[in-house]
Amino acid sequence: MKRVNAIITKLEKVPSAVWILLVGVSYVFANLYSLITTSDQMIASLNEYMAQMAVEFTGFVNNLAWVFYLETGLIGIILFELILMLVYRFLYNRRYVNNNMLHFKTVARVLYILANTVFGLLSLISFAAPAFELYNLYIIGFLVFTGAYLVIYLVLTESVVHPKYKGTAFMKLFSFYFLLEGLLNLVYFVIFLTAEDFDLHEKIASGVSLGVIALTAVLIYRFIAKPLLKQEKERIEIIPPEDTPSPPNEIFRGYGF
Repeated sequence: MKRVNAIITKLEKVPSAVWILLVGVSYVFANLYSLITTSDQMIASLNEYMAQMAVEFTGFVNNLAWVFYLETGLIGIILFELILMLVYRFLYNRRYVNNNMLHFKTVARVLYILANTVFGLLSLISFAAPAFELYNLYIIGFLVFTGAYLVIYLVLTESVVHPKYKGTAFMKLFSFYFLLEGLLNLVYFVIFLTAEDFDLHEKIASGVSLGVIALTAVLIYRFIAKPLLKQEKERIEIIPPEDTPSPPNEIFRGYGF
């Protein structure tokens, strides 16, 4: 992880605006299959409607696809950056991390971009086998992004997370993450299981995802969380948290604007 931190430190010289843009691009790529299928259906419906109205707006309608991609990228940026800021402030206000916000954000952005790229590449299989998209979305995607978030945290433990709180901070973040993932997938499973207009693949993928989430949670607790909590208890020297000033309230600080 120290080598990764060294690489990230060099990448911090790249303007934050570039990383934010790449977050949006990678988000669009990760959702490319669903975007293409959805936009094709939307354009076909609008073209049919225009034909019925005897109005020719084909060029305009086709341009809507690009607007759709742009909006998706912006939504991806806003959601990711908002969650990133909330997580950092949650950790900082409890003195779990230091005030190196730039390194924190750069680590998260770079690895999130890589996770989106991997997931997007796997999604390309769906063009040949459409049913694969459901398993990719509910199972493989969960594993890819959970792995990315886990690596992000482990990298940050070497540079940003306070040694006294490595296990505590980890348990708080990942407990919330797995609780949220479990509840959302449980809702999906109940909907798919009870509704008649969903096919067998949707029911299987959502059901298997619940087992994958539970198994992943147990394994991460056993091999990651417990050792980190043990390290906290075994620390002989107690280092008091540094007296750092409150993080600035400027929303766009660290974004290169």
